[in-house]
Amino acid sequence: PGASLIINSVAVGSNYLNQTTIEDAENGVVLMNGASLSNCLINNTYFLNDYIGLQFEKYSGTIANQITGSTIQGNSSLPYPPFLSYNSATGIRITDVNYYNSFTQTPGGITIGDSAGHTNVFTQLDTGISAIRSYVNVYNSDFHDLINSANSTNYTGIGIYSVSKS
Repeated sequence: PGASLIINSVAVGSNYLNQTTIEDAENGVVLMNGASLSNCLINNTYFLNDYIGLQFEKYSGTIANQITGSTIQGNSSLPYPPFLSYNSATGIRITDVNYYNSFTQTPGGITIGDSAGHTNVFTQLDTGISAIRSYVNVYNSDFHDLINSANSTNYTGIGIYSVSKS
């Protein structure tokens, strides 16, 4: 299977993915424990047959990100261990990512999509976007053929799942 790109506790710099394919990974990209979201750009990127495409964890700081024109396509029967024959779980998983702008007194967070017509596509996943205790803005995204692991013969998965408390 493909390797995961894990960015852990990197507080400076930028994270760019442009016209990239990440395939057959347990976790396509993981940004966690303070990894920089101040300039995180993911454009025209394909996440194919990953258990989880993108994962953002434990961040509270300046967030200036863009995820546009990307496709996250799962698989109803992953071809590699430890998830052999499992469904792809989640396109984008966001946990404990918060930002509060004290100047404008508004919350902020991860932005998925834009208004310029660069559609993100989420397909063949249990859940398109999962947001736990996080601020998330979603624009111009297409969710289709989502699959529920408990009954993979019916398309009954979840487009966006969000919960504010543990």
